Amino acid sequence: MTKDELLAAATSATQVSELWTLMLDYAETQRIARVSYHHHGFDEKWGAAAANPTTLRRAMDDVIVSATPRFHIIAHGFPREWVDIYVDDHLYEIDPIPALAQRRAVPFLWSEIAELTRLAEEQAAFLERSMPARVGDGVAIQVFGPNMRHGYVGMGFGDRPRDVTAPQLAEYQLVSQLMHLRACRLIEERNRSEIALSARETEVLGWMARGKSKTVIADILGLSPHTVDTLVRRIFRKLEVFDRTAAILKAINLGLVPAMSTVGD
Repeated sequence: MTKDELLAAATSATQVSELWTLMLDYAETQRIARVSYHHHGFDEKWGAAAANPTTLRRAMDDVIVSATPRFHIIAHGFPREWVDIYVDDHLYEIDPIPALAQRRAVPFLWSEIAELTRLAEEQAAFLERSMPARVGDGVAIQVFGPNMRHGYVGMGFGDRPRDVTAPQLAEYQLVSQLMHLRACRLIEERNRSEIALSARETEVLGWMARGKSKTVIADILGLSPHTVDTLVRRIFRKLEVFDRTAAILKAINLGLVPAMSTVGD
């Protein structure tokens, strides 16, 4: 699958699992043996969103896990034992490669990490620990999304060393960023459809996110305080929370309202 074919197909994908399958098809044409995707963002149904029967042909190679409610991983082609250790021992918290990628605007090779940044003792120990797992070399790419829903894409070459040109790195970054943004959009669309806030409830939630009290919201929207109170209770029930702060945080995490409301004062 070429870059152009991948980008065209991604625009019509309706599930994260479809994007993952497309990404692996593209990786095969690029002689990329291993692909990992770290997704930072609240999602209670990551496993169901990331896997379905369309990916069963790769089930033996794919590991799909939520390390925390806000950190999710899909890995293909990596030794299963290593991925289990990576998650179970919380090695993602000290892995220096995604950490450095967050601070850089361009991709880099995993093997360049010691040259590009000063490693803490535990980070150097992590790299030593990964060597027996024969992870090999690859490309580190940071991807960015809305409401701090960022991520990381790793493309590994397996046991075969490879030279990667600057245009190839740029293409991998373009592909990874587009796929991540598409995944963010699908997740937010799914969240909105499942929570199903009404237009008025969304409007009230937006003003709540701006720090407005129920009395002020009632004045702004021309509603009675009783009506606003009822709408707020409905919002709490749909979001399965019990207070204003939890409702706002969960709604932002789920992409139901922007982190900073665009509604004017």
